[in-house]
Amino acid sequence: MAEKMIRHMFPGNNTSQGFFSYFDYILPHAQANRIYCLKGGPGVGKSTFLKRIGERMLLEGYQLEYLHCASDPDSLDGLVIPALGVSLVDGTAPHVTDPVYPAAVDEIIHLGEYWDAEAIRRNRDEIVRINAKNKRQYKRAYQYLSAAKCLMDDILETVSSATDKAGALLQAQRVIDEELTWISGNGKLGRTRRLFASAITPSGIVHHLESLADSAEKVYYIKNLWGVGVHEMLKKVADEALFRGLDVELYYCPLAPETRIEQLLIPELKLALISEQESFELKGHNPILLDLTQYTDLSQTESQKDATAFDVSTYHTLLKEAVNALSRTKKLHDDLEGYYIPHMNFERVQQKLDEVCQQILTLGKTPD
Repeated sequence: MAEKMIRHMFPGNNTSQGFFSYFDYILPHAQANRIYCLKGGPGVGKSTFLKRIGERMLLEGYQLEYLHCASDPDSLDGLVIPALGVSLVDGTAPHVTDPVYPAAVDEIIHLGEYWDAEAIRRNRDEIVRINAKNKRQYKRAYQYLSAAKCLMDDILETVSSATDKAGALLQAQRVIDEELTWISGNGKLGRTRRLFASAITPSGIVHHLESLADSAEKVYYIKNLWGVGVHEMLKKVADEALFRGLDVELYYCPLAPETRIEQLLIPELKLALISEQESFELKGHNPILLDLTQYTDLSQTESQKDATAFDVSTYHTLLKEAVNALSRTKKLHDDLEGYYIPHMNFERVQQKLDEVCQQILTLGKTPD
């Protein structure tokens, strides 16, 4: 039951452009009562801090959003308590977050206040060495992902050349006619929130698509070939929803984090459109199938069969090598934490955690 009260997503990703952040969309300041920015180095307990506050808020009956870390999908980069307008965010590199409205909305929690700096400095040379190796592994991973993006684009171009472009737009109109035409709007455009439902991580490609489906009462499942037509279809539906005053959540492709929408949620309607993904099968939601593959005639690509086979094989090889490089960054990060954890005063961290919990719970109390 508790799991149903938690939504899971990624606010940032390892992409063809390097680390890509949608952290500004975690909880926009216009909707926030309080935003806590957690600072401090590796091993200071930021993710544990977020998880324990989440556990306390679950006991209080609040629904939550867990924002997972693409570099360690078992860790959290953020926590949102929507009903209270509260978020807590890891504000350290590579997703540096700083206060916009200090004290009025934003507050910094610096867990580095609770470490023994002198003891940590004794390992300065090793810390510098590990950081340099880590930086190199990230660079290698992003070079592999950039190359994989080039091959993906070539495959997309081949499949698109054999596809009737009107098909995706016809399917979009079908959804609009069924779900949106009865909404007259309020004269204001809806708001857009951008995130990721899947990430390229040290553990491989990790999906939170089941969580996205659990956020809806009605799900459309989009069958597709390499995503051809998916972006165009979802953009048309999203634009119509925004025009009618509905907020939308757009979830992007890690290899094209600005230009390819893969999933769409319209929270007010509890409506999700989820595109078919490799290594993921949607279960238990009785989705409505939208088949975009019917608009593609692969016989038209026969002359490019060998080139496409090479692209596909090399694409998967590059993704595998990117994941291998990311797994090395995770190991190096774990080594780095070993130089910080022994020198942290976690009792004081717990005291700060209790203090923040009380502040958050106070926001939920209505005055007599």
